[in-house]
Amino acid sequence: MCCSDGLYVRNVSTFSAQRVGIAQAYRNGLSIIDGSDILIEDVDIADVNGTAPRSGVDVEPGEPTQALKNITLRRVSVARVGGCGIELKHAWAQRADAPVEVSMVVEDCSVRDADRAGLAPGPLMAGAQGHIAVRNVSVTGTGCAGIAITDKTAESALLELEAVTVLDAVKDCPSAVIGSYGESAITLNISQHGRCHPRCQWPNNASFGNIHFGEGVRVGNAADPFAQGQPFMQVADVLPVTKPPLAPGASVWRDVGGEVEVASTERRGCAVEAGGAGAAVAVGVECEVVNGTRPR
Repeated sequence: MCCSDGLYVRNVSTFSAQRVGIAQAYRNGLSIIDGSDILIEDVDIADVNGTAPRSGVDVEPGEPTQALKNITLRRVSVARVGGCGIELKHAWAQRADAPVEVSMVVEDCSVRDADRAGLAPGPLMAGAQGHIAVRNVSVTGTGCAGIAITDKTAESALLELEAVTVLDAVKDCPSAVIGSYGESAITLNISQHGRCHPRCQWPNNASFGNIHFGEGVRVGNAADPFAQGQPFMQVADVLPVTKPPLAPGASVWRDVGGEVEVASTERRGCAVEAGGAGAAVAVGVECEVVNGTRPR
């Protein structure tokens, strides 16, 4: 046991945890540092609140050479946590010419009542190579963004989201962490100061991206439509101070695409907000508005 985590997994191969309940962990419910062929299945995590990061699941290597090979989270339920619901990141793998494998599947999972973001993929630096699939996941009742994708270089692993639903997001995001965890249902962010460790610096000429929003990604539903007048997605193009100047007209964003269904009471619910200063933003995500009505 380390650091008052419910379960701490490091440097293991062919490991499984199934039909486990974790309650009242002080740091994280589950931490995965590195390893291969790891299966976490039918695990319930609840009431995590103590020292940072206070996440339900925190997948986070601590060294550049640590890999995450064939990691599966299946039917993991996270509820009432002081941090994020599920974090997926590799901030230390800086160099694309020295890659480490990052291959993960998160499926049939749920996050409910997370004080920060529900799903938080990133930071993911250029050396983290592979594929991260997130499918059939529900996120309900988050303080900050339902999905916060922060500091993900386009050179890093492909992130695909499919059949992911976000309800009742951004209830009360503290001003001190809005820049890291977002203030819209879905936030794409290159943070200038935020969550990145000092060694989490952007490679020269790197771009944010390699993200695909696939079939069935939804924000809100008819009973709980997205708030009027707010964009379903916030795109923050604030450049890190470590990043060199880009050529005029260059895009910070690359290979971000797909479609998100948004339940909204008005057309503006389908807006994408590009905020901050820096180079141009080019985000290919579109959205389809479905009518939503709040119950009287």
